[in-house]
Amino acid sequence: DHQVVYRWDAMRAMLDDVGGPRPALVHAHVGYPEGAAAARAADHLGVPLVLTEHATYLDRLLGDPDTRPAYAAAARRAARVIAVSRTLADRILAELPDLADRLVVIPNTVDVEGFRLAAPDERVADELLWVGYRRPIKGIDTLLAAFRIVREARPAATLRLVGRSTSAAEEAGWHRLAAELGVADAVAFDPPADRAGVAAAMARASVFVHAS
Repeated sequence: DHQVVYRWDAMRAMLDDVGGPRPALVHAHVGYPEGAAAARAADHLGVPLVLTEHATYLDRLLGDPDTRPAYAAAARRAARVIAVSRTLADRILAELPDLADRLVVIPNTVDVEGFRLAAPDERVADELLWVGYRRPIKGIDTLLAAFRIVREARPAATLRLVGRSTSAAEEAGWHRLAAELGVADAVAFDPPADRAGVAAAMARASVFVHAS
């Protein structure tokens, strides 16, 4: 439970330093380890806990005999458990049926009006777009390796990655891998963009790719 302990220590230090009114609610994302740590924060403050579950790795959390009890305890501590899809809600209820009276589904929302459908002649031909944190869990290595294959068939193809890595060393590693694969000249590692910037990037690209 070291992940929970570390997160709770950080939250406790923050809470003890909060001036003004105390928080009236604790809202956690993902049941473990964040939710388990947030449950301790809610107990510390004596306030309700709301847990939003959107983990794609839920089966691993619930299948691990070490994390499952902490996950279940956090979910049962919550006044509401929010699942971002019906499929995810059904998975939770299959494992923890006693949560039925407090589990609700609130899908992730997208402001579709913020995304303009550009005509083909307005797009950059053969530009592939990826958006997110440049982390191993996002499949960046798979994406770069696949892009090398794409370039063999379509030499004019380019790949634009909008986002950032969690460290300078990690970022340098992606640049190094692109060079080793021989595609560095066709890959752009762009910084993060706001929502409008992401929408503009999607309107410009020919294809959106998502390797995770």
